[in-house]
Amino acid sequence: TQELENTTDTLNILMDSIDAHIYVSDLNTFEVLYVNEKMAQAFGDNAPGKTCYQVFRGNSGPCTECPIDSLMDADGNPTETYSWESKNAITSRWYLNTDRVIPWIDEQLVHIQIAVDISERKDSEQKLQESDARYRNLLEFSPDGIITAEITGKVLSVNQAFLELTGFKESDFVGKKYTQIPTLFKRDLGFFRQIVESVISGKSRETIDFKWKHVSGEIRDGNAKFSITKYGNKSILQVIVRDVTEQKAIQLALEESEARHRGLVESSPDGILTLEPTGKVLSVNKAFLDLTGFPEEDFINVHFLKIPTLMKSDWQFFKDGFKAILSGEVKEPI
Repeated sequence: TQELENTTDTLNILMDSIDAHIYVSDLNTFEVLYVNEKMAQAFGDNAPGKTCYQVFRGNSGPCTECPIDSLMDADGNPTETYSWESKNAITSRWYLNTDRVIPWIDEQLVHIQIAVDISERKDSEQKLQESDARYRNLLEFSPDGIITAEITGKVLSVNQAFLELTGFKESDFVGKKYTQIPTLFKRDLGFFRQIVESVISGKSRETIDFKWKHVSGEIRDGNAKFSITKYGNKSILQVIVRDVTEQKAIQLALEESEARHRGLVESSPDGILTLEPTGKVLSVNKAFLDLTGFPEEDFINVHFLKIPTLMKSDWQFFKDGFKAILSGEVKEPI
């Protein structure tokens, strides 16, 4: 009838205006009854009359993932919409499929599927997963302890090196605010809060030295570098931590040794002048200045052959002697 034709025309216009692949099939025989223009462009306009599993999936029988059975209740009445994602073997594209049973133009119950192409989203998700995997590998294989946290301060992860460094368990950190983690002293929380706020605001990438607690109770020295990094579509706080207890001990011992050496030099009654291997004067002690009567600036950073106490006629003698000392040939005073 004319009314049916008008309804069909209106339906075609409506279906073709939707940016999705749409088809209608018989519930029992799987015969394709209708495809919209976008579906016809992707799979051909000769689909009606063929089975949906043949023309849209390239299968010889009903698809194992076909949702038709879940679209009807035990009394044969339509249920709610069913949505699912799948990759089509013919187009090699990903789709978000929405299926439902509806009454068709002739009031017959039919199966309708509306499939939206989500390939770009799936590609982005895949790249994000690969990026996430690379980042996690970097974390796990890093020799440095690494802790990540949300901008709010809640700890997201700690790597294996961090756990080995501190001796604590993962559960002692993950899910807790950084102000609650067991390696920090309460007295230092205000300082750390300022550092975190500074990094989050983009003012700087902070590197600090601090004291921290090992699981054994030992107080150790640490060095931490704070930065903001991207993790997927979120910004997270990343902290790289190193145990510098041994380095600090070596540095302190060296400073103490240098202080003792300076003390011996300054208290010596003998005049002492120190040189770089290049011959440039590094220091002169008070006894040397008292002995020569010259001011310190006449010696410091001056090549020893140019110092005012040497006679030009003796330059070669001192030059040869200095060369012999550097080579280890001379051990006695010259």
